[in-house]
Amino acid sequence: MSGSLKGGLFVGAAVTVGLLVAFLLPPLVVGTETAKRPKSKSTLPAMPDVVGRPLDEAEDELGRRGIAYVTDGEEVFGVVIPSLWEVCETVPGGGAKVHGTARVHAAPPSTCGIAG
Repeated sequence: MSGSLKGGLFVGAAVTVGLLVAFLLPPLVVGTETAKRPKSKSTLPAMPDVVGRPLDEAEDELGRRGIAYVTDGEEVFGVVIPSLWEVCETVPGGGAKVHGTARVHAAPPSTCGIAG
């Protein structure tokens, strides 16, 4: 076999594998994510009590529990280094069931509750 024929066969095989992956992988991924979603109110995760903890630790805990969250800080550029921030408040509060996406309010250490 000539070198160009071998190269052409390799490219053809790579394209075929790429197409198979493109069509077969997305349904598998979507099926996995929907399986993780809570089915009823009894399976909703409880918000951990993370107020006063460093933001990076709080984010790790929320991730372990599968809780979707948004973080807001008072800085123009948001939270750049989470380990340098402290959790001031969460919605919902610790122990409450999380419906949808939780909110985590963070600020530099020892500044929670100080009006800005």
